[in-house]
Amino acid sequence: MNRIVLLFLISNTFYFKVLGCECSIETLEKEINETAVIFIGKAITVSTEDGYENRTTFEVFETLKGEFKNEMTVVSESYSSSCGYSFDIDSLYIVFGRFNNLGEYEIRTNLCTRTGGISRSTDLIRKLKKLGNEINSINLIDTHILYNEIWKDEKFIWTDEYSELLLSNSEELDLIESSLTYCEPDSTFLQKKTDSLKWINRKNKIIVGFEVNQFGETSNFFVFPNRNTNKHCQEIAIQFVKTLKPWKPATIKGIKVRSNGYYEVDFSKCKSR
Repeated sequence: MNRIVLLFLISNTFYFKVLGCECSIETLEKEINETAVIFIGKAITVSTEDGYENRTTFEVFETLKGEFKNEMTVVSESYSSSCGYSFDIDSLYIVFGRFNNLGEYEIRTNLCTRTGGISRSTDLIRKLKKLGNEINSINLIDTHILYNEIWKDEKFIWTDEYSELLLSNSEELDLIESSLTYCEPDSTFLQKKTDSLKWINRKNKIIVGFEVNQFGETSNFFVFPNRNTNKHCQEIAIQFVKTLKPWKPATIKGIKVRSNGYYEVDFSKCKSR
């Protein structure tokens, strides 16, 4: 069927590659459980050891999981190709840190965690704060209570199963031929290519993203970042995707959750009209 998962933009897979760094991404619940320390703070100093590791000291504003300290030092690889996370002095971050493999009290983080700038972590921080003190024993929270009460109506990017359009190939093709108006978008979009980001031509295709709620209802449609794409074709693509149904919601541990959906509109499959 004509559906795709975009590893690089939507984080809608458990595996992706960033500039040589290969990551296996976990659901939020699992990462919280396996993370020793989660805190919000400002990077105040950075030092490099032997050119291979950066040690960043943070002024800690709030600890969401683990023991609170006024300052914490976080270790990460110096290069993104080794999954190292580089922090900017005086910038605010939420940090997911784990102890090193030797069991020593050395906090480490990398690109494969949910560590990130505060400005892009609003939804994440809200989910974490909803847990309160239970964040320290999230593995003990009943799954139904976690997703249907504590995190009710929250949206999750990383899920166990992703949203899926429940149409057969023939049904989908019939709908394209009967409802999709032909257009020439001249579309290009951002895609992973080896170890770098490049704009790849997707001739006659436009990727439409949207949300799928727990009931399979879609909303908040948008076109993926692209260049030189005919705006009229974008509107046609969005209107067509709005007609697609039914959708199977994404699930985590069998619980239906809000998540993202994506559909690649291929104008080459419709009749010119």
